[in-house]
Amino acid sequence: MDEYKNVGGDFSTNAHRFDNYPFIFLWVLFSGKEILNRKRLFIPNGSTHFIMAMLYLIVGILGVYAFTINNNIALLLVSLLSLVAGSRYMITTNIHMMSHGVFFKNRKLDFLFGELLTTVFFVQSCQYYRMDHLKHHGKHFGSLEDCDAQRVIDLGFDPGKSKAQLWVHLLLLCISPVFHYQSLKSRFIDNFFHSTNVRKVMSVLWVLVLCSVAVYAGFWLVFWAYIVPMLLLCQIAALLQLICEHIWIPTTLTSKQSHIQLTNGRYCGTPFPENSSNIGLYVFDCFLWILRNVLIELPVRIAVFQGTVPSHDWHHRFCGSKQWADSAMQREIHIHKQITETGKSTYTEIWGTIEIIDNVFSHISQSDSYAVKSYELG
Repeated sequence: MDEYKNVGGDFSTNAHRFDNYPFIFLWVLFSGKEILNRKRLFIPNGSTHFIMAMLYLIVGILGVYAFTINNNIALLLVSLLSLVAGSRYMITTNIHMMSHGVFFKNRKLDFLFGELLTTVFFVQSCQYYRMDHLKHHGKHFGSLEDCDAQRVIDLGFDPGKSKAQLWVHLLLLCISPVFHYQSLKSRFIDNFFHSTNVRKVMSVLWVLVLCSVAVYAGFWLVFWAYIVPMLLLCQIAALLQLICEHIWIPTTLTSKQSHIQLTNGRYCGTPFPENSSNIGLYVFDCFLWILRNVLIELPVRIAVFQGTVPSHDWHHRFCGSKQWADSAMQREIHIHKQITETGKSTYTEIWGTIEIIDNVFSHISQSDSYAVKSYELG
């Protein structure tokens, strides 16, 4: 197979869909794609991402507390979104990089904070996550020995289904009591059984902390600030992130080629409608553009594709880089270097939440089935 065959989306360039829009820094934040050589107030680092996650969580908790006083539903919805954003930000960016041992540049400190945070967010321990995740970044990527690929298949997103069936399946999973029960059961087992004795004690202590907060501050505060966002809504965000994290198809590509061709940049937002001679149609298109970007793209960027997630394909090429926190710009720099040296880029990218997921489903529906016994990639 051609090393540069495009199976992930459009080939990436340094062009930005919102490059000519006013307040460009806001559009960069909104989309997740950086602009090469853009003047920035600061360069992101680990502290930046940790602070952002904490801000989301603090705003969400304060919002929920205010809701318990005045029962404002709009405030509750915004608060829940903020809490999901903060917890997913902490998991997908901060804990993720702690598992790689590059967050604090001190593996013992990474492990300590990783275990503490995974306990608080009630997910798989940092120790066991690291063991699974190293397979994901190694030669098993793209096979059933990759735990993430196996999870996608177990969830029912396997070849043999049409794209429409895959979409319906995804939407039903998001609201499925069975899916949420199984996910919670898995998290419970990971924390209280499939873990070290120290981690089991940490999990018990954390449950006691939550019970104490419920007694002294009120059950409904814990219910809306932790149970609903952390244990239920986060599972939907995690599902959406997992399904489109890679192009989940069986392949005979080498490990290196798989990490290049089965990953792509994922950016939120759709371009503003082009001017039309039909004023009524143009106004209607603008209205749809606002609805799409405010009700779909912005919430997804906040709760699903936050932090370094949009440039996850760069991470698969440089997973041990100390510049991980600035991956959005580092991706643009690498694209520019490739184009300068070879005239083409090996990166691909897709814009728009619906298009991102649809692209994955198109490839799954058209691909061959995984072998019963997974094979190793060269």
